[in-house]
Amino acid sequence: MKKYIHLSILFIVMLAMTSCSLSYTTVAKPKPSGKMLVTSGDLPNKNYEVLGFVESTASEMGFGLPEESKISQMKTKALNNGLVSKGESLGADAIINVKMSTSSQATYFVFLTTNVFVTGTAIKFK
Repeated sequence: MKKYIHLSILFIVMLAMTSCSLSYTTVAKPKPSGKMLVTSGDLPNKNYEVLGFVESTASEMGFGLPEESKISQMKTKALNNGLVSKGESLGADAIINVKMSTSSQATYFVFLTTNVFVTGTAIKFK
């Protein structure tokens, strides 16, 4: 009977581990662009019109936890190739209130899928 209790506990722990999420704090490096301002805050002293909400993601699957430098590369990719590109396609001069989040999800007890989400508000100066 004890054997089944131990196996049950082991199974519950393994099941819980497959749905764990992790969070990282890294910095993305926006590409130098003379015309696109990207900020995590608002611009209260500027007169602008809101063009829309923009978002981008970057995902990667691998074994184990990714290194901090890999997460930073993913954030930079999501910011530059996604968010800034979408802002430029809307004709935005800036993207304000930029927020980034990272999550990692275990899949099939072996693989770990890491997702980076970047969101912001595209604006045009008046």
